[in-house]
Amino acid sequence: MTTNDKTDAYGKYLLDAYNGKNPTQIIERDDGHTEKSQYSPAYFSEFKDWPHVQQEAIQFTQGKVLDIGAGAGRVSMYLQDKGHEVTAIDNSPLAVEVCKKRGVKDARVIPIEEINILNGEKFDTVVLFGLGLGLLGNKELAQKTLERLHQITSEHARIIGDGLDPYQTDDPEHLNYHKFNTNKGRMPGQVRIKIKAEDYESDWIEYLLTSQLELEDLLKKTGWKVEKHFSANDPTYAAVITKT
Repeated sequence: MTTNDKTDAYGKYLLDAYNGKNPTQIIERDDGHTEKSQYSPAYFSEFKDWPHVQQEAIQFTQGKVLDIGAGAGRVSMYLQDKGHEVTAIDNSPLAVEVCKKRGVKDARVIPIEEINILNGEKFDTVVLFGLGLGLLGNKELAQKTLERLHQITSEHARIIGDGLDPYQTDDPEHLNYHKFNTNKGRMPGQVRIKIKAEDYESDWIEYLLTSQLELEDLLKKTGWKVEKHFSANDPTYAAVITKT
């Protein structure tokens, strides 16, 4: 993907927001459900405005950091200011461009599926924020990604991420989607989406929403376990995950 690639809809949305515009983002699900949203300052928020579960979980950061799905770089910038050496990665070239413009020192275009190219480096903390645990994609991809993270991290490394419990809803459309997924042999919270911003449109993206118990189950036999959960008064939560 290049900076001129019209599939980089997410990056286009972030770049327009960085440039002071009021962009609109449309997320389409593979069952036809769509959600339209105006610009959200959350992508550029300072620590004081982060969700409480993220504020708590980020305190467990140690050493050298890999920020996966860095977006506009809010986590990387916060941790840089705290004195951490941070590598920010995203599959969006335009998002990485925004990171660099905002002052992230080491930002690279690397999809989560290709983190094995970082094998020569050892990270002490991996951050997956912005419902970043969803980037694990699906059950099969999650296993592979967690094993790769095990390889590129130090002996006592941690993964700090947040997610959303898909079962905490009474919306019939979402509940029907759980059945839609189950009928296709997928996990109920496995989401297949594409993003649209102006004339940009992404390819289909696999995204995984899990309950806290499902997350613990995904970690089995990957060399990782949940050390601590942080819960909110809504479906979102954060987790600190350590090596076994």
